[in-house]
Amino acid sequence: TFSLIKLVSDFNHHLSKLHEQHANEMAHLVKSFWKKTSDIQNDRPQCSNSIFLAWEQWMADTMQDSACHTEISAALSRSVARPLLEKTFHMKIQSRKVFSQREMFEKLLSENEDRLSKSHRDFLSSWTVHCEQQTDHSLARYLTAHNAYVAEIHNMNGMTDQYYE
Repeated sequence: TFSLIKLVSDFNHHLSKLHEQHANEMAHLVKSFWKKTSDIQNDRPQCSNSIFLAWEQWMADTMQDSACHTEISAALSRSVARPLLEKTFHMKIQSRKVFSQREMFEKLLSENEDRLSKSHRDFLSSWTVHCEQQTDHSLARYLTAHNAYVAEIHNMNGMTDQYYE
C-alpha cells in the first residue's frame, strides 16, 4: 500500500511540475512575442485590422491557458500530492508503532518462554528429587514447582491469546 501511494504521489508531483513548467514556458513565449508585436506596431502607423485583432486575442488566450496550467499544477499539488504524502507519512508512523509494539511483545513472549522452560526444568528436577527422597520437604518443593509451572503455562497462554487476537 505504501509503495502504491508513493508511486501515485510521485506521478502526481511530476505531472504537477510538468504543468507548472509548461505554464511558465507559455507565459515566457507570449511575453516575448508581445514584445515583438509592440516593436512592429511602433514601426508602422496605428491601425486595427482583423489579423492584428485575432493575433492579440490568440496571445491573450494563450496567456489564459498558461494561467490555467498554473492553477492545475497548484491544484494537483494541493489536493492530491500533499494529502497523499501526509497520508503516507501518517501510515509510516503508525506502522512503525505497530512494528515496535510487535517487537516488544515478541521479546516479552520470548522472555516468558524462557521462564516457562526454566519453570519446567525446576518442576522436572523437583519431581525427580521427590521420587528419590519421598520427604515432606521434597513434596512441598515439588508442589511449589508444579504450581509455578502451571502459573507460567497460564501466563504464557494468556499472552499468546493476546498476541494473536
